[in-house]
Amino acid sequence: MLSELAVPIKSEGDVIGVINVESQVLDAFTEQDKKLLEVLSQNVGLTLSRLRNLELLKSSEARYRTFLDSLRDAVFVLDDKQYLYVNKSGADLLGYADPAELIGTTPLKHISPKDREMVENIMLTRQRGEEVPNRYEFRLIRTDGEEIVIETNVSLINYEGGPASLAVNRDITKQKRMEEELKEANLALEGLVEEKTQELLDAERLVTAGRIAATVGHDLRGPLQTIKNAIYLMKQSPESVDEMIDMINKSVDRASEMIDMFRSQTRYSPLILGDVNLVEMVRKAVEEATLPQSVEAVLELDERLESVYLDGTKINRVLDNLIQNAVEAMPTGGRLTVTAKRDRGKINLTVSDTGVGMPPDVIRSLFKPFHTTKEGGLGLGLYYCKRTVEAHEGTIELDSEVGAGTTFTIMIPVFTQDYLSHFEAQAIRSTLNGQSSIL
Repeated sequence: MLSELAVPIKSEGDVIGVINVESQVLDAFTEQDKKLLEVLSQNVGLTLSRLRNLELLKSSEARYRTFLDSLRDAVFVLDDKQYLYVNKSGADLLGYADPAELIGTTPLKHISPKDREMVENIMLTRQRGEEVPNRYEFRLIRTDGEEIVIETNVSLINYEGGPASLAVNRDITKQKRMEEELKEANLALEGLVEEKTQELLDAERLVTAGRIAATVGHDLRGPLQTIKNAIYLMKQSPESVDEMIDMINKSVDRASEMIDMFRSQTRYSPLILGDVNLVEMVRKAVEEATLPQSVEAVLELDERLESVYLDGTKINRVLDNLIQNAVEAMPTGGRLTVTAKRDRGKINLTVSDTGVGMPPDVIRSLFKPFHTTKEGGLGLGLYYCKRTVEAHEGTIELDSEVGAGTTFTIMIPVFTQDYLSHFEAQAIRSTLNGQSSIL
């Protein structure tokens, strides 16, 4: 051997072999021969590299297909015309025994006519590279004709050298059916709740009517008995007619006053707002309360409240109720403190006493209608106070301690003339909604 030419074969930078050429002729190989052999070596290296990658790809694809076939979710690979790949769960979903039966067929034939146009538009839009929802629901028709609902999650992939869509699908038919059944059950339950609520309201109205009848009957029994006695005496002693008629008139007046008072507490008319001098109103309410000598009155009044927008008649009645309650809570005397201040855009009105106080169980029911701790009381005074304050978009709270006294605190926004139209509209709505009476 007089001449030899050797060129390494490389694949991805590694030497995997050698091309060796020999000749019996001295200096048989030229530089051109060397270059040709190097080109041949490169081609052989590339070919071997591709073959190895192809084997790896086939092995990887086989493992990937095995993985996809093991999934419970239905997996489709498809383009805009046909199925390119379907796993076992996908075939089961559509009612086919073998996934191969679906390859090359159009997906649109399995889509319900109700959703076909929507799905087709989404598929075409996605293939054009435009943005569409990745997750959506639609209906499929199985080979046996059954319609099912699926949720699909779609993404674009490259499959066998071309663009395709990978769709992972889940049958949610049972879930949808349960949702519909739950919705129907909720509607039925809402209807039942509404029906029972109305029954409770009707029952509450009957109970309230019964309480009213009992209260009115109890309070009117005195005047009626007086009238009955007067009539009896008139029959027995005709000479006492004038005296008995006077007694009857007084009893009728008393009964009429009781009925008027009862109506004023139970019937609630819309607010009539006006410019009120709250400072003067508080002073007058305390002066007219005819306090016992054992009760000391203390007033703390903010002169900035000489002009505020309120329903003067109703707020005055609230003051009368609270002051009367405070005085009655101090049978052996004490201090009545009434304050009216302007604090951060609100009217802060308090009525405090140093009387007997109230336990928590009494406080919890204090603002409910017909709840009273007084002998012969209607139990509507504080209920009226609460409704009136809330109608002014305010709040009323109380703090009480047995043996130490009670403080009622009212907070009402300071309104301007601009709010009058708002309250007038609100009052009309309340009247139309039937909120003018506790019944």
